[in-house]
Amino acid sequence: MPKTTPHDDLFKATFSIVSEVESFLRSYLPTWLANSLDYTTLQQATTSYVSESLHQYFSDIVYSCQWRAADSANGEVVQIALLLEHKSYQPQNIYIQLLRYLTETYQHQHQKGEELQLVIPIVVYHGQERWRQRSFADYFKLPDEQLLPYLPGFEYELVDLNKVSNKLIIEQQKGYFLKSTFLLFKLGKEVKSPEQLSEEIFIFVREVLDPDQKLTFLRQLVTYIFQAFKFQKEEFIQYTKKLPIMTQTVANSLYDSLLQEGMEKGIEQGMEKGIEQGIEQGQLINTVEEHFNLLEKMTQKQLEPEWIQEFLDLPISFIEAFRVAYTPASIAQFDLEVQAARHLRGVVATRAHLALALQNYGITKEDALAYMGLTAEE
Repeated sequence: MPKTTPHDDLFKATFSIVSEVESFLRSYLPTWLANSLDYTTLQQATTSYVSESLHQYFSDIVYSCQWRAADSANGEVVQIALLLEHKSYQPQNIYIQLLRYLTETYQHQHQKGEELQLVIPIVVYHGQERWRQRSFADYFKLPDEQLLPYLPGFEYELVDLNKVSNKLIIEQQKGYFLKSTFLLFKLGKEVKSPEQLSEEIFIFVREVLDPDQKLTFLRQLVTYIFQAFKFQKEEFIQYTKKLPIMTQTVANSLYDSLLQEGMEKGIEQGMEKGIEQGIEQGQLINTVEEHFNLLEKMTQKQLEPEWIQEFLDLPISFIEAFRVAYTPASIAQFDLEVQAARHLRGVVATRAHLALALQNYGITKEDALAYMGLTAEE
């Protein structure tokens, strides 16, 4: 499983909302292209065309939309690929990454016996260095221009936020969550205090939007701010006092339940991600210990299981089992097992020991093995 960043999470949260994607396409695509799409048919594709090896390069957010040009009476379906490049520098050759994506997509369509549908790659960039957009042919030293027809020919749309003014973002039609995301992305690493955050970032809270969707996005947005900028609690809470009450409430809750209780120590990387990356035994044990401590504190604060799942990425069954089994005595026993694991040799033995300790605590065997990255055979 690839490691995600706060940028990945916020991008996916924003571009998984159809209304935000529509606003993005209308505002940032060339006019001729934006005006040729039937937005009543815009929908996110449920099938992933990207292999595991490509997930480190692509967010794998794909939308389909019918073409409504005058000469297309039936409305040809155009498959739109949205890619967010998070690097602070331009990849050595973005065409090779895109070409791999397009090849896998068209191969998938062909194997399914489907008519090939056009894919339009769209790159959203917000790194610090200038993006130099070149043609694919520019990467080759060809001895003769007559060789050009042998190169794959395709282009991509680039949205370079470094060249988009804050005013243009704020004044775009609708896309309230999109505005917030792009304004934050443009800030980069320059923000040293909350006062440098534009209040426009939180303007969507005052808009008449779906309350549940608004609250969910606000949680994602505040989590991103905590992770990306590492503000002190006191200074950020003081800043939120001039923002809508909903922002203040969410900021207080998230900071208390996440940052102070583990996010600053690296919990956001996730237990599963850490194991997959082959961390050393001592780091593994420390992460399990911190992760369990965070679960304990969240349970003590009576946070809803859905909240815990949203931020710890654990199965609801795991969280519920923890809550049911939770007592000072059960936690003390589990702590003893964690300390005993420090005397074992090897990561494999440590995983197995901790998986058994989880089961003894009250977690199901299936959840315990999955949590420790083990199979039933192991």
